[in-house]
Amino acid sequence: MDWEGYDQGVVRGVPRGTVLDTRSPTVYGVDLNKSGGAHQVYKSKHAMIEIASFDAEFVTEAINEHGVLGQIHYLNTDWQDEKARVKGNQDIDGQRFVQYFIANAKSLDEVESIINNTNIRDQKLGGVPGLYDANTTVNHFLAHFIFADNSGETVLVEMVNGKW
Repeated sequence: MDWEGYDQGVVRGVPRGTVLDTRSPTVYGVDLNKSGGAHQVYKSKHAMIEIASFDAEFVTEAINEHGVLGQIHYLNTDWQDEKARVKGNQDIDGQRFVQYFIANAKSLDEVESIINNTNIRDQKLGGVPGLYDANTTVNHFLAHFIFADNSGETVLVEMVNGKW
C-alpha cells in the first residue's frame, strides 16, 4: 500500500481452505465492522501470500496461486456516495476487500464477477495509525483497488458517484 507512515506490514502465507472472515475486527480502538452484520466466514478457494498491515488485520496486498494480484492504494481525493447495498450480495468490509477477492478469484473475469455481486462497506477505510505518529489514528482515508493477473491485464476499482 502506498502509505507514507509505518504500516506494520506482516507477510504471511494463507493455505487453500483457510477459514477467513468478511467482517473486520476492532483495531486501535475503532470498530471496523462497517457491514453492520455478524461475522460471515468463508473458506479461501486459492492459496495466497498476503501483506497484512495495521495490527495484521488489514490486508493491503495479496497474490494467489493463479497469479491474481490485488492491492489497495490511497486515493487522494474525495467522494461522497458509496455503492448502494444490493440485497443478496455479499457484504465485505473495506479492510477485507483485497483478501476476499484474491481468496476467491483465479482470473480477472472472476474479479469482475465478484465486484458485481459484492457490497463493499465503507471504502473510506479507518482505524489505522497516523502518517507520522503511530499513536494517533486516522478516522478515514479513501482508497481504490488494483487487480492484475499474470498476463499483465489490470482492473482498477474505484467508486464514482456510488457505482464501481
